[in-house]
Amino acid sequence: IVVISNGINPALFPPAHLHMSGKIIDTSHPSALFVGRIAYEKNLLALVDIFEKVLTDVPEGRLYIIGGGPQTVQLKRYVEKKGLQENIRLVGEIPHAELVKSGAYQTADVFVSASKTENQPVTVLEAQCNGLPCVGMDAKGIPDMIANDRNGFVVPKDDIEAFAGRIVQLFRDKELRARMKKESLAYAHQHRLDSVIDEWEKAYGHVVQNYKPKKRFERLRAAPARAKERLHRARKSARAMLDARSARRKARRVGKR
Repeated sequence: IVVISNGINPALFPPAHLHMSGKIIDTSHPSALFVGRIAYEKNLLALVDIFEKVLTDVPEGRLYIIGGGPQTVQLKRYVEKKGLQENIRLVGEIPHAELVKSGAYQTADVFVSASKTENQPVTVLEAQCNGLPCVGMDAKGIPDMIANDRNGFVVPKDDIEAFAGRIVQLFRDKELRARMKKESLAYAHQHRLDSVIDEWEKAYGHVVQNYKPKKRFERLRAAPARAKERLHRARKSARAMLDARSARRKARRVGKR
């Protein structure tokens, strides 16, 4: 079994000086970013609960949620119910071509995902491609993408306190963010699209070179020839029957004369 990751194309993201800094994220506040579908499997209500605890220690913090989906209305009402509209900004859905040029990934301080169902979210790769440290739960493929205490933090599943604590830690420690930025960039480099394409080509090449048809496939391949032979015999037999019937009719006509 060969495991091949999703690929990321760094060329999609313009140089930092070309980013429209501040258009989405207010850089005067510590900021966390989530990008993805607003749906139940993303565990966003839990993310709101997590950030509510973050605000106990960092009241000026901001969480920006970019995306749209079936849970948008419920999420909006949940944020309003808690009175967190100022600190948790529901940005809405942004076309990907605009998102990568918006500077959202580069101007945030932390990327967060509370999802427990993701295998290898591309948004985490995009965040790492821009040097963001990431915080995620110990579920599915997240631990394969976030090396704990290297390019981010992996917290126990459903541990809201631990998740909030790691966000606070990253908000407060600029040197830690700088160290993890290097690790994130290095990790993302391993998943460059051109390298992933090379892996696919290598895997397919190996399959083609080592392909050995099994006997059942050989029988299937021979089946059309056998069917053709049976059809030929059936036609020959039917023709013989018709010829015999024709001969008998002809003989009866001669006898009547």
